[in-house]
Amino acid sequence: MVEGVDTVLGDDLVIRGGTLVDGTGAPGRVADVVVRDGKIAAIGEGLSGTPELDASGQVVAPGFIDIHTHYDAQVFWDPDLTPSSHHGVTTVIAGNCGFSIAPTRPEGVELLVRTLQHVEDMSPDTLMAGVPWDEFETFPQYLDAVERRGVGLNYGWLLCRPHGSPPLHHGRRCLRAEGHRRRADRHGPHRR
Repeated sequence: MVEGVDTVLGDDLVIRGGTLVDGTGAPGRVADVVVRDGKIAAIGEGLSGTPELDASGQVVAPGFIDIHTHYDAQVFWDPDLTPSSHHGVTTVIAGNCGFSIAPTRPEGVELLVRTLQHVEDMSPDTLMAGVPWDEFETFPQYLDAVERRGVGLNYGWLLCRPHGSPPLHHGRRCLRAEGHRRRADRHGPHRR
């Protein structure tokens, strides 16, 4: 039985004999998986192709999606986005918790660095050295800066809205550095 395509070419990767957990909710089953041009081309038993990867005793599953990450800054010095990539994650979503490093203006960098220090326990020295703050102010410029360096996983984003604009979801707002320094200083970094 072959699911997918009728013929399997000899130059396709075959992942052989692993326990397939396909994400549909069906129980795991032993199967071969053929990968062609980076996509699953066939699933079944006794499939042929080269090279072969013996997955006996292993689980074969689609990549996982990590929907809550804070890789906004780390992507610049760790394009593999560890440790997520070490755990089978193939897609990450950044821009969580209502703030991120883009968009920002030069005068807002210090506030963002302090916020990441207090909320995410990130080193200000690492943030200042590792993020190319001079390459972006807008979100599209940020994405261009990430793309120039490359990233090892699929990299998606939650976008938040500036203060004063209509609510998108339960009043969620994004931290915008301009005009909010006094409030952050008055209430301290740990108050919400």
